[in-house]
Amino acid sequence: RGVLELPTGTGKTVIAIRAMVDLGVPTLVVVPTVDLLDQWQRELETEFDVPIGRFGGGEQRREAITVSTYDSAYLKAEDVGDAFEFVVFDEVHHLGGEGYRDVARLLAAPARLGLTATFERPDGAHETVAELLGDRVYGLDADDLAGEHLAPYDIRRIEVELTPEERERYDERQGTFVEYVRDAGITFTSGSDYQELVKRSGNDPAAREA
Repeated sequence: RGVLELPTGTGKTVIAIRAMVDLGVPTLVVVPTVDLLDQWQRELETEFDVPIGRFGGGEQRREAITVSTYDSAYLKAEDVGDAFEFVVFDEVHHLGGEGYRDVARLLAAPARLGLTATFERPDGAHETVAELLGDRVYGLDADDLAGEHLAPYDIRRIEVELTPEERERYDERQGTFVEYVRDAGITFTSGSDYQELVKRSGNDPAAREA
């Protein structure tokens, strides 16, 4: 149990897969986006000669090794709480969010691994993660690896001005979100409001669009 903190591109996925190989137990991998869902599924299919389950992106299929978005894991956690003995949380700082904490609480898996490039967070989310998974067990920052394992880098913040078409599209989608939560009476004054939106998205197309 614990959290692995390494910069992007330094092998967190490889280490997690090695842990899966060593443990050899039913495993759930939880990720924040559909893009990462696809990426993890490809990696796992390459490494393991077994079908890979998937919760998210329009699929709900459980296997001994399954990947899931945080949203889908939140919706499925009660049903599959005792089905996995090892759970990997990629981008584990998401677990500090009020709605997602229940994912870790409802899963009975005794073996837990969190992956992140930035463990300590200004919002204190890392304290919640430590309670749910265990503290950071190993960590390196980009400066430790720059030049030998990572290319030298500079960090710069670049503001991007939207084109009129992009601004119109952004405003339209933002309007869809604002209109839905207003009509639904969701105020986002607490974490339970986000949970409510996630719950509704499971069977309400308008909530999914929002």
